[in-house]
Amino acid sequence: VITYNSLIYGYSGAGKITKCLDLYENMKKIGIKPNLGTYHSLISGCIKEGLWMADQLYQEMLEFKLNPDRVVYNALIYSCAEHGDLVKALFFHDEMIQKGIVRDKMTYNSLILGHFKGGEQKKVKDLVDEMKAEGIALKADTYTILVEGHCKLNAFNEAYDWYREMVGKGFLLAASICKELIGGLKKEGRIKEAQMIYSEMSVKGLDHWGLDGDLSAVAR
Repeated sequence: VITYNSLIYGYSGAGKITKCLDLYENMKKIGIKPNLGTYHSLISGCIKEGLWMADQLYQEMLEFKLNPDRVVYNALIYSCAEHGDLVKALFFHDEMIQKGIVRDKMTYNSLILGHFKGGEQKKVKDLVDEMKAEGIALKADTYTILVEGHCKLNAFNEAYDWYREMVGKGFLLAASICKELIGGLKKEGRIKEAQMIYSEMSVKGLDHWGLDGDLSAVAR
């Protein structure tokens, strides 16, 4: 099983999920029982293929009498969130909690993403508060989800507030999201804030990102 897991892990990281599934089917055919490591790679690797595949793997995992761990639940919750199925994401989250598995940053990031995609923006702040209460520090990836998620919902005031907290902690926002935030603030007449973001990003080396001209034009 170690050899198969290593191969599946490698192909999963390379995005070759078909090869992963071929190896998975072959190992079952010759009598090698998959373990948690097998499903870590398979479920994480198949996220782009569709929620149905992750769910199928989860069901097969249970048939092998394997108990999902945090890595598996995080992959399932993220897959549901990515495909816009908030109800299913919360189902896996609740099941995870019932089993006494502690949430981590990945769990929260996926839940926050799922709430944005599900249009449940109001509950995002509660998740962030829970995250902080559990001693999980917000890093660049969480702040990026928060800023981009609010931008997608045209909630630019909230996006700007999270941007300010993000920058205050020394994190840098991706140029493409900066452009979206600056454009949204400009439409709302908040020219000063838009220009401030552009100035801050320029100081931090935005000119090396290749979007400096675009942001400059948006901020004018």
